[in-house]
Amino acid sequence: MMARFVQAIPEPVTSWLKGTPIDKIYQLYRVKNLETVSTVFDTPAGDLRLKVPRDHPFLEKSNKPGGHEPALTKELEMIIDEETVFYDIGARFGYHTVLSMMLGVPENQIHAFEGHPVPFSVLEENHKDSAFLTNSYVGDGSKNLSLDDYISRNQDPTVLKIDVEGAEVDVLRGATDLLSKSRPEIYIEIHPHQIHRSNGDVDDIYDLLRSIGYQLSILNHRATDSVWQDFDRSDSIRKEVHLLRGRC
Repeated sequence: MMARFVQAIPEPVTSWLKGTPIDKIYQLYRVKNLETVSTVFDTPAGDLRLKVPRDHPFLEKSNKPGGHEPALTKELEMIIDEETVFYDIGARFGYHTVLSMMLGVPENQIHAFEGHPVPFSVLEENHKDSAFLTNSYVGDGSKNLSLDDYISRNQDPTVLKIDVEGAEVDVLRGATDLLSKSRPEIYIEIHPHQIHRSNGDVDDIYDLLRSIGYQLSILNHRATDSVWQDFDRSDSIRKEVHLLRGRC
């Protein structure tokens, strides 16, 4: 009875309660009563087995050729090997971290960050032996963990993937030392219509990375036939959700 009641709470109500003591109790209840199922994604690296919450929309992506986000999946397959230190900011259930393990990255070279307690509990199921799972949102260090602070105690990344639903600017502001020192290859899913949450805009991302020396390319990773193109401020692709690649 209680489970049905909790599941029936409408999204506007849960959003309004976000961050309150009631929300914390609600999220703890969801974690305690969460049911997961195993599913398989068809990737260029082979079958990727992942636990996902039962009846979650993410399950539908397992039926698509090339896996979840096929452009990024294919890109990671080309650049990742056993020497990679992989940072996944906004790891959710662990699709990209499990993929990196399939591609040869030792689990002690995988660092995953997920702030929401529900997907984090699933991430833990998919990485039972990992010592580098962090249940924290990543930002500029004022309210959330900064990557500059994190690397003071941990390995520097060689590949950095960021998918934080509009908080991209904050993550990069908290990682300027890391980026200048380590210059990892970067993949960022850009959410132009949500970036205002970070008191910035899309141009702040491009300008920050270029000032450090990154060469930028963009891709419409929701389209199966999209190809990388050099960044152009006038390009219409950057007005929609897209993938940004940065290389030094």
